[in-house]
Amino acid sequence: MVETGETLDIEAHYTGILPGDPWLRMVAVPRADGFAIAFTDITAFKNAEKALKEQAAIIAQMHESVITVDLDGNVTGWNDGAAKLFGYRSEEIIGRHYIALLEEENIDAVRSLIEDPILEKGRHEIEIALRRKSGEIFTGHVLSSILHDEDGKPSGMVGYTLDVTERKAAEEALKTAYAEMETRVENRTRDLKTELVRGQRTQVELEKAKVLAEEASRAKSDFLSRENHELRTPMNAILGFSQLFQHDTKSPLTGDQPQYVHEIMSAGDHLMMLVSQLLDMSKIETGNMGLSLTSTPAAPLIEECLAMTQSLADAHGITLLKCAENDGLPEIKTDPLRFKQILLNLMSNAIKYNRDDGEVVIDCQKIPGAYLRISVTDQGPGIPADQFDNVFEPFNRAGAEYAEVPGTGIGLAIAKQMVELMGDEIGLESKVGEGTTFWFTAPVAAETASSVST
Repeated sequence: MVETGETLDIEAHYTGILPGDPWLRMVAVPRADGFAIAFTDITAFKNAEKALKEQAAIIAQMHESVITVDLDGNVTGWNDGAAKLFGYRSEEIIGRHYIALLEEENIDAVRSLIEDPILEKGRHEIEIALRRKSGEIFTGHVLSSILHDEDGKPSGMVGYTLDVTERKAAEEALKTAYAEMETRVENRTRDLKTELVRGQRTQVELEKAKVLAEEASRAKSDFLSRENHELRTPMNAILGFSQLFQHDTKSPLTGDQPQYVHEIMSAGDHLMMLVSQLLDMSKIETGNMGLSLTSTPAAPLIEECLAMTQSLADAHGITLLKCAENDGLPEIKTDPLRFKQILLNLMSNAIKYNRDDGEVVIDCQKIPGAYLRISVTDQGPGIPADQFDNVFEPFNRAGAEYAEVPGTGIGLAIAKQMVELMGDEIGLESKVGEGTTFWFTAPVAAETASSVST
């Protein structure tokens, strides 16, 4: 070094030599009377560099598709899950515009369907037809978010994609089977009534019709139970490993990785909710939904529901309010678990279908007949009067299927069936452009009914 006059720059790991096994950088600069040496401790930098490489390897090897693009839509990141899902190797797709992954009929609408909502809200969720390298079309559930640079400015987008083709097919098959069964039962019932009037039915034929209806109901229940197991098993694994990533203190997530894992958790929770709703609907229709009616104070149940929906309200910028009359409420005769399930469904709908910076008001009123009426009011777009009869039908979202809010159309149907199973009533009031109020009733407990009436 002295002879050549060159500066020497070396990084070395002093394992077993110095306390703490540090990484040191040595820079030696020649001088006329010898040379000067400077040491810098770069242990933190090296540890961070190692953690980034490990986390990048984890993301790259994940089975789920994670894709990043710049603000022009050109692909900048492509993990193994994306390669498996779409069929492109990273060197084939990096630098190309992501429209190569869309079905042709969606290409012209790419800005309105994907880019504008992401740029406006910072996050967007959509189910859309996508195209593999082979040309095969499949349905993808895409969760997209904005990426920011060190200055907090938008630098690109990240998308988590899950192939839901089989799930959509199962939903359509279930919807078709449900409609066919309803039609068959209605037709059979009509035929039975007509033939009974004419005196043309026999007891044997009636028994056959009953057996046919029971077999159809069992077949649908078996299908729902089987699909429940098949969907829960892989989703529990996905959610479990995602939680491990979130709570790994030895190799914590860095950069955009927490965001990626959050998107995986959101998609998994959405699918698990759908599975639970399908199972509840099956239990109700087959008479296997157990109830435990007890005398329970209404106020704590409502407070629990307010606490459980507060984070969802905060995420949507919605204010939750309860009327002053809600204090000092009587005990009611209800199943506490099902009461909360019904109220949580109404509250979450009021939050999701509300206007920006809107309010959701929870109110309770004592009504004649020793009943308590619980209502949930939002400030959303409202529901047209001609859609009132459709709101509580399974898989019928009463026009909301064209909105950006994801849903299955099962929640309100289950809520109505649970309310009626407990012998109570449910309904709604709405004005287009002003908002909607959903309400249901619960009987005041016998021991408090006398004090309420006096």
